[in-house]
Amino acid sequence: TGAENSLEVSVTESGAAGLGQLAFNAGVTNLSETIAGQDALLTINGLAVSSASNTVSGAIEDVGITLLSTTLGIPINISIDRDSASVKNAINGFISSYNSFIETVNKLSSFNPETLQAGILLGDSTLRGVTSKVRDVLSAAIGGSATLQRLTDIGITTGDDGTLAMDTAVLDEVLDNDFDAVAGLFTASATTTDSLISFVSSTQKTQPGTYGVVISQLATQAELQGGGVLPDFGVSTLTIDSDNDVLTLKVDGTTSGEITLTAGVYTSGIDLAAEIETKINADSALTEAGAVVTVTYDVTGNQFVINSTSYGSESTVEITQSDTTSGATLGLSVGAGVSGVDVAGTIGGSKATGLGQTLTGAAGSDTEGLVLDISGGGIGTRGSVAFNRGVAEKLEDLLNVYLGAESLVDLRTDSLSDQIEDIGERRDSLNLRMESFESRTRARFTALDTLLAQLLQTSDFLAQQLTNLPGAISNKK
Repeated sequence: TGAENSLEVSVTESGAAGLGQLAFNAGVTNLSETIAGQDALLTINGLAVSSASNTVSGAIEDVGITLLSTTLGIPINISIDRDSASVKNAINGFISSYNSFIETVNKLSSFNPETLQAGILLGDSTLRGVTSKVRDVLSAAIGGSATLQRLTDIGITTGDDGTLAMDTAVLDEVLDNDFDAVAGLFTASATTTDSLISFVSSTQKTQPGTYGVVISQLATQAELQGGGVLPDFGVSTLTIDSDNDVLTLKVDGTTSGEITLTAGVYTSGIDLAAEIETKINADSALTEAGAVVTVTYDVTGNQFVINSTSYGSESTVEITQSDTTSGATLGLSVGAGVSGVDVAGTIGGSKATGLGQTLTGAAGSDTEGLVLDISGGGIGTRGSVAFNRGVAEKLEDLLNVYLGAESLVDLRTDSLSDQIEDIGERRDSLNLRMESFESRTRARFTALDTLLAQLLQTSDFLAQQLTNLPGAISNKK
């Protein structure tokens, strides 16, 4: 299965001619391909997904989807059961990592009164500061409107040695009663009062709080309406042949290859719309770019309508090439449709940036980096969004202060490195001074030794001369 797979038939004649009529390959096409291999095409939360098989994996983390039939634009909701075991494993991993950190801190800052051995960072102000602030984050309430405010609310307590411990019974009860709130205790999360507005993401600059949401414009999809030239399919038919079977489109900025419709007589506008949609969405260039369309048959307007599945200003549909009679018979002539528009509005009173269906808080405001998905609804005031930062988010912000570029730990490390370098330079200078002093001392010693030898020689000479003087008194007996 899949667009990259194909079927070829090669024939080697041996004996009576005739078997060669089954040949079908790049050089000979005695057979006709009635169905080409194609990828499965679907959208998940508006995101175009393709798969070479009808088993889709990776589109939703840890979820496999088996496709059984097409839905022709009718959405199907998928419900996913909660995985409490993975949540508990993640929390236990968090506790284990923190306890390892505390054990390292205790080892570096301890003092053994028996051996009088001190940890290498005993009394270090940076270590004390890091440890104190990390403990403050883990013990403080996260604030905002979150149901769970502290780690103690899910059974995590702190022992006398500073390590964390888990009460599994308390955690199990919380997971059973308020599963989503557990995630909100650790990560950035938000709740909205409007079911058609959902929280997507945030940044470190997003401030906790409750903010009003006002929508002034909803996002739309690009739409191209064909001409109203289709026959009354209840009475007439429409023939696809070599005069109207080829189209080329540009969808969301990507140009397709030549799209060839299956020749034949069509008695249903819905069936022909499905054929056009299938062939467009099977195009390799569009598939690679993630561009997907829906094609519907509008019986009232007697026309085909082509929509891009994406939303916003980047959503476009244009026919760049059509066959000889495509305009007259299908209403699909060369031309561009109406482009989509981005959602527009404010979050917390500040004008937000719209892109497709997502609305992002303005730079410099408390909602900077807050991303909301506006999937529908009306224009005007749309309730509020309450944003909170979980323990892990706050801990990450703190660790970035100590571990990020130009962090306190970096500055302290650089200071110690400078001191080590200074000590090394002073040591080198002292070695040079010692060598110079030794050299001077040896020279002075040598000079004094030479002078002493000369003086002794002179003394011996004088003593000999005095002994030889007339009338000299000898001490010899």
